[in-house]
Amino acid sequence: MNEVVPLNPKKVLSDTELEGILDEVEEEGQYNTRTLAEKMFTQMHGKNAIEEHPEAFQKLLKTAHKAAGVSIHVDDDGVVSFEGNAAGRLLFMEALGLSNVPASQAFLSDIINISSRGTSPDQDATNQTIGVIQEIEPKDGIEALLATQMAAVHRATIDVARRCSRAESLEQFKHYERALGRLGKTFAKQVEALKKHRSNGSQQINVKHQHVTVSDNGQAVIGDIKKGED
Repeated sequence: MNEVVPLNPKKVLSDTELEGILDEVEEEGQYNTRTLAEKMFTQMHGKNAIEEHPEAFQKLLKTAHKAAGVSIHVDDDGVVSFEGNAAGRLLFMEALGLSNVPASQAFLSDIINISSRGTSPDQDATNQTIGVIQEIEPKDGIEALLATQMAAVHRATIDVARRCSRAESLEQFKHYERALGRLGKTFAKQVEALKKHRSNGSQQINVKHQHVTVSDNGQAVIGDIKKGED
């Protein structure tokens, strides 16, 4: 029986080792937290470490990237890049529950569009929107779409609310008030859609038992069955 090697809690990866793992993950095209965590854990503690220390690995897997923020940088020419490049894109994909690079690029473009008022990407607003979406914790493409749309509706709601508070006439106020109502209903429907998707579309069905009593005059009376009744 092979001796179990104890973990070294102070072991950390060097920048070179981490870059090597990221390059390997990119080449394999496996953009997910588990793959990254497996490679990091094995690199730190040995090839059999996951099997020998499953609880420690699960702890790493549970916390991997959870607290890490996702951020982009916009240079003077308006070119958008992830902080940390490959690592930053992996964080972004994990935050949105995505599994391929083209999809992540499409989502990033959408997020930039809903966050930026002008023609140039707004770095701070985009990072804030990414943070909001990350809080929703989408697990797949459908949830990522819903989370992005929810962020867009929320931003529109705040904008309309601001305009409503600054309305200069009753007509303007009523216009923005109606818009607020529609946006509020849309957001509520999005929340329900997300809940339904996460519950696999299942709905709770309450079955109400009733009995029928026929009176002497032939009239049927329907009533609830109560505990203790014959």
